[in-house]
Amino acid sequence: MSDDSCIQCYNVVRPRQEALQCDGCQKWQHRTCNSDREDCCISRLQMAAQSSENVAQSAFVCQLCDQKKVEWKCEDCGIFLCSTCKEKIHPRLKSSDKHRIVSIQDIWKDNEPWNYGKMTRMEADTLLQKYKYMGDGAFLVRESRTLTGNYILSILIKDETAHLRIFTKEESGQLKYDFNGHLFDSLDDYIEFLKHGTHIFFSGVSDKPTSLAKPIPK
Repeated sequence: MSDDSCIQCYNVVRPRQEALQCDGCQKWQHRTCNSDREDCCISRLQMAAQSSENVAQSAFVCQLCDQKKVEWKCEDCGIFLCSTCKEKIHPRLKSSDKHRIVSIQDIWKDNEPWNYGKMTRMEADTLLQKYKYMGDGAFLVRESRTLTGNYILSILIKDETAHLRIFTKEESGQLKYDFNGHLFDSLDDYIEFLKHGTHIFFSGVSDKPTSLAKPIPK
């Protein structure tokens, strides 16, 4: 059996197949294959992905190590992770580089009136123009369709639409949202900061700075 063979079915794990690699033994296993090896990291990942633990418990304890506080969630696997397991265990899953991992503090997003999820620039332009009667500062936040995991602030200024990429950076294993050097733990905090007197300047759109007003209605 080659090093790239599945430990269960013995077939070679192909580049585009979803598979898990044990952090300890370095062996591969297809996600569709079951394993009885309780001491193997593969089993830990598999059990976590299939787990039906309630959200309350998941929100406090990493589903892989059962010890550390949750900081992240993989939207593709459906599992909650601490920063250590995010960096060392989750990458053992083949194709994990394409998975969307979000900060646990952003799980709120579906309830926020300004969050519109994945949306193209053109779709945002069309929607904002529909509500241009709301005036300067009317806005929405969207997830980029071309830059996975990145958020864009789209805002009305003088009946025109401007777009501001929301930059992020990682500090001590935690995702932070960066506005001109001001770091925030969540998008909610970022938006609240911009709604309370902080001015945004869009060169070429307006010669005056703009503050966020109300989000356009859903």
